[in-house]
Amino acid sequence: MITIFNRRQLAVTYESEEKIHICRVLAEQNIPYVVREVHRTAPHAITAERPRDGSFCRRPEMVTAYFVYVRKADFAPAVKALQAKTKA
Repeated sequence: MITIFNRRQLAVTYESEEKIHICRVLAEQNIPYVVREVHRTAPHAITAERPRDGSFCRRPEMVTAYFVYVRKADFAPAVKALQAKTKA
């Protein structure tokens, strides 16, 4: 089980295709992972208000950020697996 105490951030991306690629590589290597999605235009959990930074001239593909986490013990094998798939 991956918790905030035993995890390490492996990647951050704004592209869903890249997130899918990372998750596929980790699944092929049997490395457990957690993906956290942050929607920059969603209301805040504490105030229930939308961010006031606006969306004018904001690129639509930059609205959602994907954070991929793995266990600290699995970090090095996960990096090696991603590097091997990227080079191939």
